Amino acid sequence: MDFCIINFNINKDVSKQIWSACVIHLVNILAAMLLTLGNLKSDQCVWYFISIFFDATLGVLICYGLNYGVNTLSLKYDWKLLKSGLYYEEYMGSKGKMKMRMNTKMYFAQLGMWTIITIIVNT
Repeated sequence: MDFCIINFNINKDVSKQIWSACVIHLVNILAAMLLTLGNLKSDQCVWYFISIFFDATLGVLICYGLNYGVNTLSLKYDWKLLKSGLYYEEYMGSKGKMKMRMNTKMYFAQLGMWTIITIIVNT
């Protein structure tokens, strides 16, 4: 595998993490607001901290387990779109030479699945 492909894979994986962190941040803010709605004695910051604490401890373990399960199923049933970290596919180039190209469907399918996993863990 070419160094450039490995580098692009790392960038794709990091971008999924950044996206899910932003989504979870918004979900945590909304949850904190909803949990304190109508209760003047409750503090939104406390609920936000509890959510972040859960996400950083038990939530990571649950995310790992769900992601492992999705990867296991993707290997068993040959769901290439959901195989985490796989963003490229081979194709026959000119002169009969095999080449690699990025498959955006794979990236966005994995981004969607990871977002769903992190939202499930957070709710």
